[in-house]
Amino acid sequence: MVGAEIAFLLLVQVQPTTLQDVADSLDKAVQQIRGYVPPEAPIVDDETFLKRVFKDLIDAAPSAAETQAFVADGTPDKRARAVDRLLDDDRFADFWSKRFSRAFFGDPEKPRPLQILDKPPRIELRLVQGYQAWLRGKLKKDTPWTQIVSETLDARGTTEGDPAVGYLLSFYRGEGAPLEFAQGVARDFLGIQLYCAKCHDHPFDKWRQEEFTSLAAFLARQEARGAGGEIVVRYLGSGELTDPAGKIAEPKFLFGGKAGGNDDRMKALANFMSMKGNTQLPRALANRVWGWLFGAGIVNPVDDFNLKNRAVAPVVLHTLVKDQAENNSSLKRLVRVICATKSYQRASPEEAPGTMSFRHLVGARGNFGRLVPLEANAPKPPLHLEVHKAWLPVRALYGATAMYLVRGKANGELTAEVSLHKGKVDKQLIERNARQFTKPQWSSAPLEAGSAVTLHEISGLCPCIDTGSLPWAVWAAAVETPKESYTLKFEGQAAVLAEWREEFVALLKSAR
Repeated sequence: MVGAEIAFLLLVQVQPTTLQDVADSLDKAVQQIRGYVPPEAPIVDDETFLKRVFKDLIDAAPSAAETQAFVADGTPDKRARAVDRLLDDDRFADFWSKRFSRAFFGDPEKPRPLQILDKPPRIELRLVQGYQAWLRGKLKKDTPWTQIVSETLDARGTTEGDPAVGYLLSFYRGEGAPLEFAQGVARDFLGIQLYCAKCHDHPFDKWRQEEFTSLAAFLARQEARGAGGEIVVRYLGSGELTDPAGKIAEPKFLFGGKAGGNDDRMKALANFMSMKGNTQLPRALANRVWGWLFGAGIVNPVDDFNLKNRAVAPVVLHTLVKDQAENNSSLKRLVRVICATKSYQRASPEEAPGTMSFRHLVGARGNFGRLVPLEANAPKPPLHLEVHKAWLPVRALYGATAMYLVRGKANGELTAEVSLHKGKVDKQLIERNARQFTKPQWSSAPLEAGSAVTLHEISGLCPCIDTGSLPWAVWAAAVETPKESYTLKFEGQAAVLAEWREEFVALLKSAR
């Protein structure tokens, strides 16, 4: 049994009883992450802590008077009480409803156009604003997350009568509501990316195309159309979704549960999603909230749980899932516990360079100026890669074959990503990528005249990537160092990548 498994068993055998017990268990789990080595970053001072929780919880700064009073307070529980006050502040519900809305809808000011018969003008913006206001009220009352999700999925009627329908209506676009819904609901509430399973079995996760279609089938009997300046959502008693082979898809939930022939499918899905046995719902929420408070999730990106994207600290998620089950799926309790950890209260890399904390470990703050070493105890990175300042960091995977450096986004849409893989170019992987394209254009040639680097390029329409009609491209090139071979890979919208060719070449040349 490996050390991580032993640590896991020791941690789960000790049953936390108080909030601080739970927080302490989380700190122990963070310390078990590979690469977490002393010295630990110090706990920040009172003024820094207050600024941090104000920013994270209500997106504001404390006043001079609030800061002075907090620093002067000599009681030992003042930090916990400060968190409690902010959670009860109306600004918490307002800010966090906006956070969820952005995660669910993208840019709330520029929602995607909907394809609904007789839809009123500018209804898209009203739907997003209505759902956000509805969610704000739920968060203010600390409604259980399971109930929020259940009411979201079972919403129906008019947009004015039940603003929660705005979530379901946001999927009436693109390839049709059921298919869009299956991708969205799995991503938003379960943290799972199913877009690959839309066309074929997922290449690096367990989900089959049949399971994707079965999830989409829950929405097959839902109808939406404009009426009197609003949109009406109705549940129909009939209607089926067929898979690509023409077979009727049975409405089955990803983690168990099947709707009967006469069941209201959306009510059934709401029950399956919120049932106690579905631990992926609280796991995804805990991971998303952890990501908001730390800058990176235990699984990162936060909405991409899969077999190859393992949690860096699975005990953290296990502990938070258990605590949610014991505390009525309370979002405020979840935030309260995380803020009580020493991990949350430790200094950031900018505040305490040369020390260790979760923020230091995952590189959650700022852009990557150099590659984190594959081996945590390596004296220096094996490669130095110059990355454009406009790119956003995603994660560093310790001990993995791939290290995702940065991800570029525009209007909430994935535009490009660069990653480094240990080992030589996997030609089978390149061929597999090519098969996912529609009429792919594929070439392999030296990077430039006289260069020893071979650049593999694929481009074309890729149904696996949610880019609509925009061509997608993949570049892969070998990078040799005195000790190791690496594959540097760029992929993204073809038009975007074309603008980055000089940077890509510079990135390859900068490897040493």
